[in-house]
Parts: sequence; structure tokens; C-alpha cells
Amino acid sequence: MESRVGTVRKKKLGELLCEKAYLDEAALNVALAEQKVKHRQLGQILIELGYITQVQLNEALAVQAGIERVDLSAVSIGGEIIGLVPADMVSKYNILPLWRENGRLAVAMIDPFQPQVMEDLRLVTGCLIQRYYAEPSQLEHAVLKFYGSNVARMLDNLAPAEQRADENSENGDFSPAKLSELAREPSLVNLVNLIIFEAVESRASDIHIEPFEREVKIKYRVDGVLVEKAPSSKRLHAAIISRIKIMANMNIAERFVPQDGHIEFTGKKGRIDIRVSTVPTVWGEDIALRLLDRSASLIHLQDLGMNHESLEGFSKCLRKTHGIVLVTGPTGSGKTTTLYAALNEIYSPGVKMITIEDPVEYQLDGVNQMPVNPKRGLTFATGLRHILRHDPDIIMVGEIRDRETADIAIRAALTGHLVFSTLHTNDAPGAVTRLLDMGIEPFLLASSIEGILAQRLVRKICPKCKEQYQPDEVLLNSLNGAVKCAADAKFYHGAGCNYCNQTGMIGRIGIFEMLRITGRLREMIPTRPSADQILREAPADHVSMVRDGIGKVLAGITTPEEIFRVAKTIGEDD
Repeated sequence: MESRVGTVRKKKLGELLCEKAYLDEAALNVALAEQKVKHRQLGQILIELGYITQVQLNEALAVQAGIERVDLSAVSIGGEIIGLVPADMVSKYNILPLWRENGRLAVAMIDPFQPQVMEDLRLVTGCLIQRYYAEPSQLEHAVLKFYGSNVARMLDNLAPAEQRADENSENGDFSPAKLSELAREPSLVNLVNLIIFEAVESRASDIHIEPFEREVKIKYRVDGVLVEKAPSSKRLHAAIISRIKIMANMNIAERFVPQDGHIEFTGKKGRIDIRVSTVPTVWGEDIALRLLDRSASLIHLQDLGMNHESLEGFSKCLRKTHGIVLVTGPTGSGKTTTLYAALNEIYSPGVKMITIEDPVEYQLDGVNQMPVNPKRGLTFATGLRHILRHDPDIIMVGEIRDRETADIAIRAALTGHLVFSTLHTNDAPGAVTRLLDMGIEPFLLASSIEGILAQRLVRKICPKCKEQYQPDEVLLNSLNGAVKCAADAKFYHGAGCNYCNQTGMIGRIGIFEMLRITGRLREMIPTRPSADQILREAPADHVSMVRDGIGKVLAGITTPEEIFRVAKTIGEDD
């Protein structure tokens, strides 16, 4: 029988890394040969060669040194322990205090081999430090849970809570020169940059900074739902707004008229284009920032989540030689993404494609893209007139906003062009009535329109915490009103985990309604039919948005609650 002493042999670093499958024997031998020549630490050589990461090295070194690994997923930390270590130290060193016992403070660390960190902690807390190793993702979530976000900590540093309580509800009535001075302070510059960085890291599509009587609310829209972050002091409102206006080349002296601007921001993954809009409110300027990630890749038509009938119907429209194809839905419902996917699908070097957009969200290879510029007189209507002189085969108009644009687009479709555009309506039949209300001649619309795709975006269930559950009885009855669900139908939702930030949902997918314009519908349009009349005469392959959504519920992609949140009011299926 082996002696106990033999079992505690200290394993070599390379051996530990191979055991964890971070490294193979061949790579280890290359690094060992390099070490004989350079006489440096093996871990650093492995990192330089690209064989392992710093995180993997830290984990192996912790095991080698006998430093215990701590699971932070269910840890509970008292307020008195949080108070021992300042937030800026936690953020700077990537550490988290855990508990105190007999004059020793247990601290979770990503890198437990930094003597300076140990010394600083000992001086600040007056305790001996007991190190524990923690996974970076677990530590990040735990710090967020117990200390709040970086933005929250910075806001508190700039305007501490006790100071906010004593503030009068001032309206930030500073001179333009003073506003410009405040907005250029390094602390304010860093704060605004951090707000944008955090929004990008959170996968947010929008940032909203909303002033109220005693505070300023900061909200991120993640997967279509607003998430409220730590509020800012009212004292900082004017400076934050002015900083964003300077970045967007807007007039900081004008606070009583809506303004629009544009920021080009460089994030970790590449360039982010930001559309900025301000509106005056009772308590000051409300500002909204729409984030457009230029580094995001284009989605293929087949990956949008269309059901078979909608995809087949939409594809038929794309194969037309002329006519107008519309994509409808509210702001932020993925209309532009669908149009880009369509253009990408039918692109050929043998056809000329021109788009006019506000703004150009993604660059498409081989497609001429024109951004509108109202300040210089380049609107959708004027741009579309000039586009027609360039002999295009396919035209994409970012949005039909008025009768003039609609009229030119429809006449272009009648003169041999395939035209794509978007319209803000609740459902597909509503697009016909909307265009008629704009003043389009019914016979022109009937002759030109080929298909209408309506869409919404719903959140997907988090794959990490997906579990079966029983929905509310009222909800099930409503579902059965739209689509008859089998008695043994299974429903899923997300329980909530660190991966999805405890929401149970992560990412989004489209739900669609495709209305092909058949001969019968063309005959009806000159009679100015209602949306309900159009729906009754829809072709047999028509699938309503609610039915498509319920199909995704039964497939375990999303939840019934999500479908009813987004789409149940559309054309109520009774």
C-alpha cells in the first residue's frame, strides 16, 4: 500500500495543465524546450506561445500552491464584510471579500499571486488575508451583485448618496460656457464612456437617460426590455447631457428644442455607431442613444426564424422582377435586419442595387448605400428621385414616412424596379390601409404591391437554465383561443442564472406574418377594404403572427408570456 507521504507529491505545472486538458504533450514539450533556451518561467512561455490563457495559468498555479477554489454561485456576504474593502479596490484588483474569522479575512481572487494586493488589503482591513481562487465569470457576477455596476460606483463617487439627500432639486441651469467646462472634466468623460461601455457589454440596443424631479434614471434596453440601472444625482444631469451632446456635435446651448446627433464610438469588439436624440421634458432634457454595432455580422434569411410558409412566401416575392415588398413593425422590431438579409440573399454582380437609409446600419458588399441628410436637403423622397436616374434594378428605401416617398416608390415599382421598404404598422393587412390613408391611388397600389411581411422580436429561453413548467391556466385558455394545444403539450421557461443575468431569457428571434398579394386581394384593394376584410381573403398559406409565436412556444424556443407581451393584441385570434 502506498504511503500517505507519496500521495502529496507536488505536481508540476505542465502536468496539471495537461490533466485539465488546457495543454497537450506536444505543446508542453515545445514550451519546455523553449524554457531551456530562455530560462524563464514555464507559465509565461506558454502564454506567449498562445497555448494557454492567463486565467488557465492562474487556475493551475492555485491548484499547485494548494489554494482552495471557492464557488461564488450561492455565496452570501454580510454588509459589514462588504464595508471592509472599498469598491474601487474590488474593481481594480478583481477581488471579493467573503468572510472574517479569528482576525483573518477570506478573499476570492482571480489572480492569487500578487503580493502588492495582499499587502494593500492587509493595510486597509487590518486583517491577515486568506486567499481563495475564483472563476472570473463567477467573481464578476458576485461583484455586480454585492457592489453594484462600475457605473453605479462611479456615480456614487461623483455624487455620494448622503450628498444627494441634501440636494435641492435644481434644474441644472448653467451657462453654455459652464456646461462645456463641466462636460470636459475627466471624471465626466470617463462616466459617459463607462455608461456606453456597460451598455455594449450588456448587449443593449438603446440607452435612455431620463430626468425626474430628484434623480436621473439610466436605463438600458436589453433584448427589447428596459432594465433600470443605478440612478444618477440630479446635480450631474446637465453635465452628462452636455458631454453626450459634445460627442454628437450637437448644440449644448439649446435645451428647449429636440435635437438629433451621431457618435462613432470604439468598443472592445469594434466600431459602434450611436444615434442620439434629445427631447425637452418638465425636468430637463431626456436623451436616447440607439447603439448600432457595425462589427455584427449579417444574418442569413434562413436564420431569422421564419416559419416555412412565411419563408416560402417571402422568397417568392424576392424572385419577382418588379413590384414593391414591404416589411412592417414598430421601431426596433428587426425590419432593417430582415431587409439586409433579403438583399444579401438576392445579390448578384449582374444587378445594380441602391439603398437610401437613415442611417446606413451595415455595409453591404456590392450594394450602393446612401445615407439621408435632411440638413442638406437629402430626404428619402429627393434621394429616391435621383436613385431612379442611376438605372437600378433593385432599390431599398429605409422607411416610407410620407405620401411623397410612397408615391415615388410605388411608381418606381410600376416602371420595372423591385423596391423594398419598411412601414410602421401593427400587422401585414394594416400596411394596405395605411398606404391608402396616405393618399396613394388604390389602383396604383393594387398593381404594384407584391407582399407584406409583418414582424416582432421575442426573447428566447436561456439554454443554461431552461426547465419545463406549467403556465397559468388563464394563459393556457388564451393560447387555446388562438391555436388548439394538445393536452400533453410541454412548456418551458428559464429559471434564471448568471448566464442570462437571472432573467431566464437571452437573445431574440423573430415572429412573422407574411401576406402575399394574390389576384383576389388585388381586386379588393381599389374598394378600400378594412384590415379585417383583407385578412379574411388572405391566401391559404397565411400564418398570423400569434400563430407563428405559439408554434415557437410549443417548440420550446420562447414562453407563452413572451408572445402575449409582444403580439397577442395583434389581430386577436378568437
